[in-house]
Amino acid sequence: MEEYIEKVKEFASYVDQQEKIVGIYATNEDALIAEKSFALKKLRNLYKFKIQMVIK
Repeated sequence: MEEYIEKVKEFASYVDQQEKIVGIYATNEDALIAEKSFALKKLRNLYKFKIQMVIK
């Protein structure tokens, strides 16, 4: 799980491991990168993280 979190931190605004939340404050381009992220999909599907994304 740690390797996925490190990859997601490259574009995420915050990551809360205890609450299992990833927050992303993104431009449209950043949102596309996040949607295609294998690490983000793994956190969401395998580890049941919640994804909160706000588009600037």
